[in-house]
Amino acid sequence: MSELPTRALSLYAPWAYAILYLGKDVENRDWLRGGRGFSRDAKFRGDFWLHASLFGGERGRKREDLEEQCEAVLDIDDRVSLGELVGWSLSVRGKIVGRARIVDSVTESYSRWFCGPVGLVIAEPVALAEQVPAKGALGFWTVPPDVLASLTRDATNA
Repeated sequence: MSELPTRALSLYAPWAYAILYLGKDVENRDWLRGGRGFSRDAKFRGDFWLHASLFGGERGRKREDLEEQCEAVLDIDDRVSLGELVGWSLSVRGKIVGRARIVDSVTESYSRWFCGPVGLVIAEPVALAEQVPAKGALGFWTVPPDVLASLTRDATNA
């Protein structure tokens, strides 16, 4: 990867783990499809930061919601135990955990990770040696300058 990204995408922590360590090559999003085709975010190509959101499921921050998300990951790839995935997820929530590259947007895919309706095709994921705390947002968001400075210092560890 070349120049460091300035944009980030928040994901539930177990899905960020799947991108970084289990080969998850598609991030599914339903908000990427607009009335006239793909939204601007679906057209984004390039490097971005992976942010593990504070939330673990549809109902909020409850541990059982996080465990549901972990079980959904493990239904697709079970190379890690539920306990390990929950532990990692709890330790990184609210932090930027890595970076990757968006190379395409698709509405169909043979990837086992694709469930649509739109998938961002992900390549070259790299985990950070030290996660960096950051407040996330919906959609792609611009990393604040102070957080970006921390990421720039830590980028050589990735």
